[in-house]
Amino acid sequence: RLEILQDAGAYPRIGAILPYYTILMAPGPYAIERAEAVGRTVVTTTTPMGAYRGAGRPEATAALERVIDLFAAEIGLDPAQVRRQNLLAPFTEPHATKFGALYDSGDYVAALDKVLAAAGYDELRRDQGARRQRGETVQLGIGVSCYVEITGAGEEAGEPHENATVEVHHDGTATILTGTSPHGQGHATAWAMLASEELGIPVESITLKWGDTDLVPEGGGTGGSRSLQQGGAAVRQASQELIEVARKRAADVLEASAADLRYNAARRAFEVAGDPDASVPLARLARDDRLLVRAVFSAPGATYPFGAHVAVVEVDTETGQVVLRRLVAVDDAGFVLNPLLAEGQRHGGLAQGAAQAFLEEVVYDADGNPLTATLADYPFLSATEVPSFELVDMQTPTSYNPLGAKGIGEAGSIGSTPAVQNAVVDALAHLGVRHIDMPASPQRVWRALQSVRTENG
Repeated sequence: RLEILQDAGAYPRIGAILPYYTILMAPGPYAIERAEAVGRTVVTTTTPMGAYRGAGRPEATAALERVIDLFAAEIGLDPAQVRRQNLLAPFTEPHATKFGALYDSGDYVAALDKVLAAAGYDELRRDQGARRQRGETVQLGIGVSCYVEITGAGEEAGEPHENATVEVHHDGTATILTGTSPHGQGHATAWAMLASEELGIPVESITLKWGDTDLVPEGGGTGGSRSLQQGGAAVRQASQELIEVARKRAADVLEASAADLRYNAARRAFEVAGDPDASVPLARLARDDRLLVRAVFSAPGATYPFGAHVAVVEVDTETGQVVLRRLVAVDDAGFVLNPLLAEGQRHGGLAQGAAQAFLEEVVYDADGNPLTATLADYPFLSATEVPSFELVDMQTPTSYNPLGAKGIGEAGSIGSTPAVQNAVVDALAHLGVRHIDMPASPQRVWRALQSVRTENG
């Protein structure tokens, strides 16, 4: 059973509907037979709530993954083993959950096994046991989390969709118009890669344009980790359809049957089968008339990326200070087009999720005045407080788009938060600490320790 209390701020816009995603994703990656959830949204005198990297899904994972650890402690089993025993079996056909989500594909046990092996989980547990036996001041905590999230969901207007226009110019360059709105995700590179693969035009000769309503009158923008699986798929579709339009023009120029022509991407030209000397460049076909295609890609539904994280922390039992030593992550988003861009998304999400678990909190006084209104008062993690993240690759394609891609933009922030929180509690579990609310700041950790010490006399 999950009870959700959502502070929507002064105006209940998107804050009023975010509990929907928390309820939808409440069962997570587990084979839960009976489930119940109730969500309430309240209007307060605080700042209106907005959607921020995960938007409803991190809350579901945070609640569920803490419950798993509490349950494991209650029955005396290793938390990783409890997860493995309850994860859904691998599937490639859609799986319906008790709350109506339709997971497209997943292998959750493999993700857990991969992250445990990469982290050296058994060795970490041995190290932890040795520290506990020696009664060291700085104790080791190991946190595990498994997650599944929803990306590329549709709107009230219908199925998830996005448009793209690809135009080849007479000088051999190309322009892409996209309905997505990148703000740091690298679409100019990724969309050019997709068009280049089909057309053979070098990436550096392809220009991406977006956000100009004179050129692109409609589009879904960038949000909900939808861009590659819908916007990218539209670029690929438009590129492929452009080849077919150009093929008909080439057949007229070469006075040959279109069926006898093949497109040589390396030469960027159409050739007559069996006679490569009889050819016409793609750019030549754009000389007399514009050569462009607009395509709209529609997906049958949302996709559900998944993964597993292991966080390793050290906690000073005298001061409450917490240090994040390692964060190992498996984030399976299906096909990965550009590993560097995907890794950047994962890095940002991992850091953000860890920051929420450690430090980030908006605080008000008794009269409703914000006490953390500036970055001098609102703490967050910088590069000096996080380790080099250990990323483990895994790809389980989806059948919902021809690329096989799922979303990656929010995954890190969904899995890392409960992993870090679980790790902090785990470091102190042998001392009697069962739970610490996020953020697990030094003050909260110290107070939790003082509380159990008082109880134990």
